[in-house]
Amino acid sequence: MQYKKLLEVIVILTITVLISVSLSQMMMRIDTILLIYIVAILLISIEVNRLLSLASTIILAFSFNYLFVEPKYTFEIYDVNYLVSLLVFILVAILANHITFLLKRELLTNKKSQQIITSLNQLSNLLLVTKRLEDAVDEIQSIISHQIGLSVKLIIHDNITFDDHQEAVRFALTRMIKVDQTIRIFSDLQVTIYPLLNRDKKIFFIIDNLGQVLNLQQQDFLESVCFQIRALLEKEEIIIQKEKAQYSVESERFKNILLRSLSHDIKSPLTSIRSGIYLLKEMAQSKDSEEYIDIYKDINEEILRLDDFINNVLTMTQLQNDIIKISIDRESIKEFLNDIEYTFNKRYPLFNLSIMMEQKVDDFAYFDKSLLVQVFNNILDNAVKHTTGGRDIKITCHHSFEQIQFIIDNNCGFIDPNKIKTIFDESVIKTNQKGDKKRGFGLGLAIVKSIIDLHQGSIHLANNSNNGIVIDITIPNKRR
Repeated sequence: MQYKKLLEVIVILTITVLISVSLSQMMMRIDTILLIYIVAILLISIEVNRLLSLASTIILAFSFNYLFVEPKYTFEIYDVNYLVSLLVFILVAILANHITFLLKRELLTNKKSQQIITSLNQLSNLLLVTKRLEDAVDEIQSIISHQIGLSVKLIIHDNITFDDHQEAVRFALTRMIKVDQTIRIFSDLQVTIYPLLNRDKKIFFIIDNLGQVLNLQQQDFLESVCFQIRALLEKEEIIIQKEKAQYSVESERFKNILLRSLSHDIKSPLTSIRSGIYLLKEMAQSKDSEEYIDIYKDINEEILRLDDFINNVLTMTQLQNDIIKISIDRESIKEFLNDIEYTFNKRYPLFNLSIMMEQKVDDFAYFDKSLLVQVFNNILDNAVKHTTGGRDIKITCHHSFEQIQFIIDNNCGFIDPNKIKTIFDESVIKTNQKGDKKRGFGLGLAIVKSIIDLHQGSIHLANNSNNGIVIDITIPNKRR
């Protein structure tokens, strides 16, 4: 690069001399030739550094004296006017050179400032969409390295390795100081550390500057970066606190739902079982077998009801604590629906369950069979327990390479439109005209919603025109 600049200077000097000699032969005035020389000096000042520009000014001054000042072709000056003109020329050239240098420095500073603004905007946009600092480490390192022209590593205490800069890392971990202050490491590593203090994390930059002091512009840029990262850390802290508060609210809400369900759904079957046992005792002498069988069926039904409820409580607790993990396998939809139909007809022989499914060569799809079995058991159990007289339930299945859709339609009674929006979220106790409480919707349907969410699917419920409800379940058909 230096040789190229030197060649440019030589070309400009040569052209300037040739033009000036030509103008002199055309009998041009000497002050006109001086202007040509000043233009040449300005051009050289723009293209090269100050030292080379000053050297060019001296060369032009001596060439002007040699070629155009009497006596020509010597460096002697007999006329005082020529001497003054030459001194003025040198002074003007030096001033022009200095002004040009100041303008170049200002333009360079503005350009660097614009680059810094661009880098900071890029970093700001990155951090704006980043939730965790760890997710943007590589991009942050790249932006800073590109801007300051040095290798930069962003170190977070959670992922520190001692393969590189062992001494610097240990030093930073043991002597974290005030945010944005520079720590100089006087060792063979010769790096600079910029630490950021955070309540839970130790974060710092390690900059390979080979022992050289960072200039003011680099330090200002790093301090601006530290400010933005600190803002991201504060945002992280706010998000964490918000999640904790939300979790606390949800936990309290879940406890309330559980207590309400426990108080009703356990007490009611226990009362029925107690009454049944009392009747059996009273009827022990009559030995009426049919009445014994009826009472036995009632007791058995209540036991099954208690068993379902306990299973739902266990499942809800596991879902709340992220214990249940979804296990997607390739399953036969036809076999799955047949199992649902068999179990339902065995338990509720007085109800009519029909299943319609598209006839396809491949009836296999990807889903968690055991969890979907619980979904259908809870939905069908709710339909039976809350029926107002209807006994017809239909399940329709459509599936493709992208998704599986189940539509469950029944005529077992409407649901209050005001409760449809929240029916999957909270426990709803239904009371009939006699004031007797039936089983709550909440736990069973809340579990249904949670399982469908685990499948990344959707569930919608609405009243139909057949004095019942329709439930639309859609889950993606894909391996995970």
